[in-house]
Amino acid sequence: MRTITTTEVEYSTTYNTGYSGALANLGGATPCTATAATACLIDPVLTVGTKSGYKFSEVPNTGAGTAVASRILCKFAEAFSFPGTV
Repeated sequence: MRTITTTEVEYSTTYNTGYSGALANLGGATPCTATAATACLIDPVLTVGTKSGYKFSEVPNTGAGTAVASRILCKFAEAFSFPGTV
């Protein structure tokens, strides 16, 4: 999540379009040519939304009165709990 969050700031600064609308905009296939559509900032594995058992997705925040922003959602592929939690 930290990689995606940091990369969103870099993307916004580089392309002056706000945050990306999809993870695909942050990455790109190898070899990658950097553009706003495929910025080449994250690896191709993370670009498709699954890495190390986690699933990531990006949902543009397009509500009235909001700046161009995105919410990043992360879900572990399997359910689990920690000791001492409900």
